[in-house]
This record gives sequence, structure tokens and C-alpha cells, in this order.
Amino acid sequence: MEARGETDPAMRTAAVAVALSIVGGACEQGWPAGSDPQTALPSPYSAPVAPSFEYDEHSWAASAGHRPLEGVDVNQVFLLHRHWIWANLQRARFEETLGQAPKPDDGAFLADVAWASMYMWYGLLWSVIEAFEERHIEIRGPMSADIDYVSDTLRRCRNVVFHVSSKNQHDVRLYELMGLPDSAAAIMRISTGFGRMFIEESEARKLSGEIPTA
Repeated sequence: MEARGETDPAMRTAAVAVALSIVGGACEQGWPAGSDPQTALPSPYSAPVAPSFEYDEHSWAASAGHRPLEGVDVNQVFLLHRHWIWANLQRARFEETLGQAPKPDDGAFLADVAWASMYMWYGLLWSVIEAFEERHIEIRGPMSADIDYVSDTLRRCRNVVFHVSSKNQHDVRLYELMGLPDSAAAIMRISTGFGRMFIEESEARKLSGEIPTA
């Protein structure tokens, strides 16, 4: 049973302050507004990014070196990629508007474009994670550990974002991720990890001739 109580103002303020400091730092160190909205990756991809917000090459090889999407039907790959693009468009919007985001108040700040985009990003990203799990697509290593770490809390956040709470506007599930240590960095790594996975799978299938290059 999910807890749906109301958070106290001090907890909300502290949680949002932590999220702002973490996410703001990530944007400053390699997640600029204007990244390609279809990939949300700096261009070129190898541009320096703070390691804590992106998997290094060793971590990436451990997570996806086995090419998780290799045996997945190409139409399913396109479908998964589409849903990830929807999520990433919200992330790009969040990053572009974060600098003007209002501070926590009596609840109206949750309707601001930056915070609304963040929650939409989180909810849509969960749908991608859930789809990978339902299709038994194996992700390993640090990316799998990150998913395991945020999975339950992210799912609960998705539930309150896409279902109108019968309780109140300060449903506790809205703030749990903000209070989970390093969750913002983990979510950014997961989000970019999926993007890199789709890029690499597309390149591999083009080389094999499965996807036309013309």
C-alpha cells in the first residue's frame, strides 16, 4: 500500500532545495539548454560531462556492452525510442526553464513550467524503464543498480503525476525522490544511458543493413 499523506512545509522546502542544487549543478557541468532534443546529449557526445551525471566508459561497458537491444524486434526498438524521446523532450524543457523556476511556496510552484516538466520527465522515464522490464531487456552493471535504486520511488512519483490524488496537493509521493540521496544524478545517468543505448543500437543496425542509411 502506498503512503499518500501530506508532507510538512519544512520537508518540502528542504527536498526541493536539494533537488535544485543537484540538478542545477548537473546542468552547469554538461547538460546545457539547446542540446539536441532527440538525443539530449551534448554535441559531440564525447564532450566533457561531470562523471557523476553520466556513465564513464568502464561503467557503460559493464551496463550495456552486451548490446541489450540486439535481439529486440526493430519495431519495438522504435517504439521504446519514441517513448524515451517524449520523456527527453520534457527533460530538455525542464533544463531550459530551471534557472527561472520559483522557490517552494504554498503549492503553486508545482504548476510552474520547470517543475511540471520535471515531473512529466520523471513519469515518462518510468514508462521506459517499465517497458524494458516487461520485455525482459537486460541492463547490467551500474545502470541496473541506478534503476534498482530509484525504481520504486520513481514508480510512486509516476503514479501521483498521472493519477489525480484524492488526498491533497502535497501528496508525499511528489517529494520522495527529492529526498532520496543522489536520485537526481541517478535519474540523469539513466536518462542519458537510454539515449546512448538507442544511438548505439541504431548505428549497429545500420552497419548490418537492417536499418537503411539512405
